[in-house]
Amino acid sequence: MRKALTTAASAAILLSVGAGPVLADEHESDATPVRPIEGWTCTYKEGKSRADLDKANAAWNEWMDERGHEDYLAFLMTPQFFGELNFDFAWIGVARDGHAFGAGTDSWLSEGGEVSAMFNEAISCSSHSAFVSMNVKRMPPSDEEGDGQFVLNFSNCSLKQEGDEAFDNFMAAQEEWNAYADEHGFDYNAWVWWPMYGESDDSYDFKYVAGADDYTTVGANWQLYADGHWKKSSDLFNEHLDCDISRVYDATMIREWADEDD
Repeated sequence: MRKALTTAASAAILLSVGAGPVLADEHESDATPVRPIEGWTCTYKEGKSRADLDKANAAWNEWMDERGHEDYLAFLMTPQFFGELNFDFAWIGVARDGHAFGAGTDSWLSEGGEVSAMFNEAISCSSHSAFVSMNVKRMPPSDEEGDGQFVLNFSNCSLKQEGDEAFDNFMAAQEEWNAYADEHGFDYNAWVWWPMYGESDDSYDFKYVAGADDYTTVGANWQLYADGHWKKSSDLFNEHLDCDISRVYDATMIREWADEDD
C-alpha cells in the first residue's frame, strides 16, 4: 500500500490545485485541495532562544516580500503533548502549488544565503522533509479574523485494506463522518499528509492532521466524542485505518500568502 500511496502523492504534487489557505478556510471546490508542504525539525543552539529565531523569521519575511514570493505561508509548531522530545520546534512551509514550491526553492538556494546564515546562528535542524497535503475536512468559511494561533493534532496512519480502492473507501468514510460531525457540532479541519522527500520513517502511509482554533475548541470536540459520538467514528474508521497515538502542537503563523483575489 505504501508504494501505491507514494505514486498517487507524486502525481498529486504535479497536479496541485489552489483554493485558499491550507490552514484556514478553503473556498468551495469540486476537487479536493492538495498542496506541497515542507518541514524542518530544529533545536536552539546554546545561548539562543525564540527571540533569535523571531529575528531570523522577520528577516526572512522581508526577503520574501522583496522578491514577490506571495504563494508561500509558514508557521511554527511547538510540542504540547508528546512522548520522546527530540526537537524544540518544527518550522513548516506550505506552497500554494508545485510551481511556487519549485521556484521558491530555487530562489532560496541561490539568493537566500544571508538570511540562511541568520537561521544557522540561532538553530540547528536535524531533518528537512516534504509532504503532499490533501484537505479532507473543511469547516464552513468564517468572517472572524484569526489571531495566528491554532492547535494541530498529528497521528501516523496506515490503511488496513489492500488494493487500489483502499484510499477511496477511507475517503467515503471520511465524507460520511464530515457530514455527521458538522451536524453534531464538531469544529475542526483535517488533512492527510503523504510523505514525499526526506522522511526516514516508512512504517506508515500518511499523517492524519486535525486543526482547531484553540484548546477550548479541542476540549469541546473531545467532550462530543466522550458523550457518545466516538461510536460513529469507530464504526466508520476502524475497518479502514490503523493510527498511532496523537501528538499535539501549538502553532503560530509567521507568514501568510496573498489573497488569490488580489
